[in-house]
Amino acid sequence: MVGYGATTYGRRTGSLRLRPFPWTEIGAFTPGWSAEERIRAWAVFGGIPYYLKEIDAEAGLAEAIRRAVLYPDGLLREEPRFLLSQESRLRDVDTYMSCLRAIAGGVTRLGEIAQRIGKGRSEEARPFLETLEEMALVERRYPVTKASGRKVHYAIVDPFLRFWFRFVAPRESRLRSRRDADRYLEEAVLPQLDKFVSEDAFERVCQDWLLRRSADATEAGRWWGSIRRREEGRLRSRTHEADAVAVDERGAVLALGSCKWPDRATANHAHDAGELDKLETIRAELRAPNAHLYFFDRTAFSPRLRELEAERDDVHLIPADQL
Repeated sequence: MVGYGATTYGRRTGSLRLRPFPWTEIGAFTPGWSAEERIRAWAVFGGIPYYLKEIDAEAGLAEAIRRAVLYPDGLLREEPRFLLSQESRLRDVDTYMSCLRAIAGGVTRLGEIAQRIGKGRSEEARPFLETLEEMALVERRYPVTKASGRKVHYAIVDPFLRFWFRFVAPRESRLRSRRDADRYLEEAVLPQLDKFVSEDAFERVCQDWLLRRSADATEAGRWWGSIRRREEGRLRSRTHEADAVAVDERGAVLALGSCKWPDRATANHAHDAGELDKLETIRAELRAPNAHLYFFDRTAFSPRLRELEAERDDVHLIPADQL
């Protein structure tokens, strides 16, 4: 402990940014839960222990969302606003809230975010996003094979903030009572939860698995880009995306993955062989003939895809319970 008379009293002698737990550690807070249930829990509460401790493993995820996030007196009901208000450098908290709300709603390009938050030009929105990046609340994402460029998308880093801005922020003024929260949970949040998981969280779980799987992989993320192919005798450009791609330190592609997390209403929907053609097209575009192809799914795979896995050494089917 530094005394009042010390020359370093009152001065910062070092700093340490504590990172959230990786999703694989969430099992300590959800004992007995299946991998599927743990992935949903991480998609909602992320890896911050302060958030995760609100989960009662016996009561289940829905009850944790209800009690900690949606109820007017819930511990985390005002957490994002409180988090931003504690930063003395943020003089316009409402604009930062608007940035996060826009990104959570699917507006991820700089120019689009500027319009959504009422700024006329991209340059006016950029300082707000840069500050959120410095706070590790927002990050820029590029196709994993590129470290920079124009194909940038902004994303919310913390799953809980993404959940809050997706579900709580748009309805905050209407969630005035516990009864309101109960109805909203059953009618809106739970029916849309699997779609929410599929849009970012499950992809990040699969990317993490690819990174841990290969000793040579140094980075994993998404890839997207335009690919020209001959269709009906004409060259056409179409946008292609790979949900999970692992690369080595030279940027060479080691693996490409397709991730599907269907909701409970379509639980019998199987990951089919059509995705194989997509990944093979991307693999050819990236000149990575030796890259393995992975298919990640919450529920099932088509019989044809299972046949292809048995026939080929480069095709792998990974259900959620193996992640």
